Amino acid sequence: MATASRAIIHADRLSDQVYSLLRNDLLCGEFEPGERLVEQELAARYQVSRTPVRQALVQLSRDGMLVDIERGFAAPSITTQDITRCFEVKWLLEPRLAELMLASAVVV
Repeated sequence: MATASRAIIHADRLSDQVYSLLRNDLLCGEFEPGERLVEQELAARYQVSRTPVRQALVQLSRDGMLVDIERGFAAPSITTQDITRCFEVKWLLEPRLAELMLASAVVV
């Protein structure tokens, strides 16, 4: 008897797919800053059950992409203080990065 060749299909878990879609939507500004993300609405939006949505929300929160609120999660709000901190880090890093680039440049 001949055996049929079968291949394993490597597919992301449903929660990983929802995570990617939701992360992309957050980065593209699909949600207002501070907007509460409702599992049921997201499940309807992505046409999945609430379980993979819940798992994706928890992971996004762990990754710092969502804010924990009393009963769920919300899109983050960026404050003036957050922007100031980003620029402070940039101003600290840029001179050092320039030094490293110059040190590694090949003189011809």
